[in-house]
Amino acid sequence: MSFFDEDEVGEPEPSPRAAPRPRRSAGRGGSRPPGGPPRRPPGSHNQEVQTRRLIAVVVVVVLVVAAALLIHGCDVSQTNNSLKTYAGNVDTQVSNSVTNGQKVFSDLKGGKATSNLPGLQSELYTYARTASTQLTEAEDLSTPSAMASAQQSFVSVMKLRYEGIDQIASHIQGAMNSSTAVDDVKQITAGTSQLYAADVIYKTFVGTGIAAGLNAAGLPVGGTTGATINAGQVVTDLGWLNPKTVAIWLGASVPSTAVNSDQPGLHGHSLNSVTVAGQTLSTTSLNTIRVSKAAPTFTLYLTNGGNFPEYDVVCKVSIKGDDDSAETKIPETKPQENTNCVVTLPKALPTGPYTVTAEVLPVPGETYKANNTQTFSVDFTS
Repeated sequence: MSFFDEDEVGEPEPSPRAAPRPRRSAGRGGSRPPGGPPRRPPGSHNQEVQTRRLIAVVVVVVLVVAAALLIHGCDVSQTNNSLKTYAGNVDTQVSNSVTNGQKVFSDLKGGKATSNLPGLQSELYTYARTASTQLTEAEDLSTPSAMASAQQSFVSVMKLRYEGIDQIASHIQGAMNSSTAVDDVKQITAGTSQLYAADVIYKTFVGTGIAAGLNAAGLPVGGTTGATINAGQVVTDLGWLNPKTVAIWLGASVPSTAVNSDQPGLHGHSLNSVTVAGQTLSTTSLNTIRVSKAAPTFTLYLTNGGNFPEYDVVCKVSIKGDDDSAETKIPETKPQENTNCVVTLPKALPTGPYTVTAEVLPVPGETYKANNTQTFSVDFTS
């Protein structure tokens, strides 16, 4: 055996090396087994947190907006309900007030002043107490801010109605006494004027104010679904504003000259035409009229162009050349109505030419008088 053979045979075999240990993952959390899911890229965890926070913020904002809208919706609903409730309350109170006020005029015109004066006065005071209670109810109404102006006017309306009815009740006895009738009829007329003023204020400010408040909130007025606004009219005949008419309807003994007075407003008549012996006279040409042995009769056609009834209206015909005249009186003319009066001269006229003047005498308060008179050239022949 050679030296090399000896070495080779005698050399001990190397011991086996231990298997290499698996390498730790560089990230936290220990080793990751082979074949596991891929590791998240750096910073992905922070991005996820921020996303969750953003979602949370959005959710909070949405909830806040939803809550705000809900609260606003509740406020709008509550406001609209208060507006509708107020309009309904006013409608009911006005309806009751109108009924109470119209009873006053029904009793005044129903003949009770002459048949049962104490009973009439007692009823009138009852209506006044009712109006006072209605005034208190109006003052106590719960009023939305949008209706503040309408409410203020509404209280004024109810106050005028109470004061007007109370005034009428206070003077009804005196109006039926001949020694005090003139002044007390005027006081009653002042009371009815207060009731009329209440009607005007209601229509001008209350009804329109309530409608405006409802419309501003988008709420309907009228129709089948809208709020009702009462017409609110107590005085339906303007004759109650004239002392003469009031005296007639009450049956009071008042001289016409004392009550046919100058009331504010338009008064007077216009003379439209004149006929004699069946012929309409012309103001621009000569009129030839055949006369008889009887006194000529003239018919004057006129119109009450004012706003009030007029009483004891005088029609007059004058003849220049014979210096004769005659007149007659119309007991009453009504506003905007046509009527006529007949004037007969006191004697027959000799044949010949005459200047005839026909006129409707002015009434108290009449300011335009140019259309009250017509003048004609007339030749009376046999």
